[in-house]
Amino acid sequence: MNKIREVHVVWEVSEELNDKTKEWFDVIEILIKVGDNVQKQHSLATIENEKGTGEFSSPLEGEIKEILVKEGGRYHYNDVLCTIEEK
Repeated sequence: MNKIREVHVVWEVSEELNDKTKEWFDVIEILIKVGDNVQKQHSLATIENEKGTGEFSSPLEGEIKEILVKEGGRYHYNDVLCTIEEK
């Protein structure tokens, strides 16, 4: 049985930043749709935070089951971007 996993948006932050809950990101563009099959490191979305803009990649391989963010929205560090059913 395949497991459905949440994909959380996380990135490296400065060691002196203890409270990561204040970190944010904006979703510039969603690069996937429900039903897409993605490989590990497949770009899921273009995001922007105070450090700049970049693509957020999938940490695992599988099928996109649900997208939980919207383009133009602002979210917090560790929020769930999507769910993926592992293959």
